[in-house]
Amino acid sequence: PAPDYLNFQSVLLLGEGDFTFAAELASAAKSNTLRMLRPHAIIATTLQSNAKVLASHPKRASLAIAELQSAGSSVCFCFDAQEIDTSDLGPGLECVVWNMPFAADVLPGESVKSDPNQQLLRGFFASVIRYIERWHLNLATYPKVYVTVGLNQFADWGLLAVAYDSFLYVEAVHEFKAGVEYAPRRNERADPFDVGQMRTYAFAVDAERLVAADFAV
Repeated sequence: PAPDYLNFQSVLLLGEGDFTFAAELASAAKSNTLRMLRPHAIIATTLQSNAKVLASHPKRASLAIAELQSAGSSVCFCFDAQEIDTSDLGPGLECVVWNMPFAADVLPGESVKSDPNQQLLRGFFASVIRYIERWHLNLATYPKVYVTVGLNQFADWGLLAVAYDSFLYVEAVHEFKAGVEYAPRRNERADPFDVGQMRTYAFAVDAERLVAADFAV
């Protein structure tokens, strides 16, 4: 089954394209009043500026952003997924979600280079660990990390090894499921793209290794 983000009290969404995924999650949180997640506890982010998002996704972005803001969710522009620890986020973050991360846009017919994407995820995983250390979180309050990529990308980018280097491991593999309004879109492209079979990988912190490394420093 797909991950159930409504089971968390707070969710950080990274790398939103046209914000339709975030808007659908906020709508679900608003209508499912007996679940834990409330719309105001959703933070939807993108590396792009507000103007760039609206220019890149003129058909859906403005409506999705308005829906998020109306629901009480936060929308953050120019937010770097590799610098979560230096952001204004407090210590209560429970869940981090990044769907289809890409280091750079590619033109039709071009292949996606592994190295830049691997380095992007390496920086992201490292920032999660720095966030944990900044707020001195204990095992019970470590955030869960969910990354959705294509099966080939997971292998080509060596994400198992990249995660291991940052004291993370794959705890579960889920199907990826989104609402009817959502389609994967790269930041600067309005047209959907096909990454083949997608899976959402749930990463957890290897607390024993992390603590041992801290003591060894």
